[in-house]
Amino acid sequence: MGRQHKNEYIQFLYIALGSLRELDTELIIAQAVELTDKNLFAPVMNEVE
Repeated sequence: MGRQHKNEYIQFLYIALGSLRELDTELIIAQAVELTDKNLFAPVMNEVE
């Protein structure tokens, strides 16, 4: 069953955006402590953006 109302859908999008921003932060931290492959970091960050 999908979202019933526009407001529910908008709230869902805000939650998803928050999750994406958490991922963004974790990726930046992983890069800072050198846990990422430098060749993969930029393409993944571009996808996040």
